[in-house]
Amino acid sequence: MKTRCIIVDDEPLAREIIAGYINKIDNLELLAVCSNALDAFHILKEKKVDLIFLDINMPQISGIEFLRSLSNPPRVIFITAHKEYALEGFELDVVDYLMKPVSFSRLLRAVDKYYTISDNTAHLLGGENISEEEYIYLKENKKIVKVFLSEIDYIEAMGEYCQVFTEGKRIIPKMSIKFMEDMLADKEFIRIHKSLIVPVKKISAFSASTIEINKKKELPIGRSYKNSVLHALKYNGKLQET
Repeated sequence: MKTRCIIVDDEPLAREIIAGYINKIDNLELLAVCSNALDAFHILKEKKVDLIFLDINMPQISGIEFLRSLSNPPRVIFITAHKEYALEGFELDVVDYLMKPVSFSRLLRAVDKYYTISDNTAHLLGGENISEEEYIYLKENKKIVKVFLSEIDYIEAMGEYCQVFTEGKRIIPKMSIKFMEDMLADKEFIRIHKSLIVPVKKISAFSASTIEINKKKELPIGRSYKNSVLHALKYNGKLQET
């Protein structure tokens, strides 16, 4: 079942941009686009909504005031141009807080965070004491593929696409290596070359010019990436150039 969401923002351009992003994500179903909190309130009374993309600084009723007025609110991703509201927003237990202008990669990370939180909540409600393994969603052809981060061996650029090599399969989503790098920025993955991203935990050996993945796959380290790679690996010694 798709995640049912609405947008609440008084800025027409912001609504248009966020709606365009949502329409690119097959898991999401955009039920309504609202220019104010009152319209959103009526939508919530009429339809089941799972997620709100909510602007904070709106006339008459702010996003924060609107959220506080709801007795059983859906999950919320705040979107605003004002940093000073961040602390107050997170005190309301929102999923994420995005600063305008919002990039597609940043919104996608927020949506991924929503699914992680939702899955963990489902486990708790079911009485299961387990930790959901981290994953991302990748669009390949017309399907959304769930990929566990622990299964990724490395990612390689291929023009406008990426090749995501996992344990036993290859996924080819239409996204750039930079987009993938942004999406995995806080997931212990590092860029080792203009065309390569690898998970730190799977690096089994390295030299001044190469790294080894799982003791079987050797990949090159780009010269401009050498220092950042050594820093990520917490290695302070010297390496002999080959």
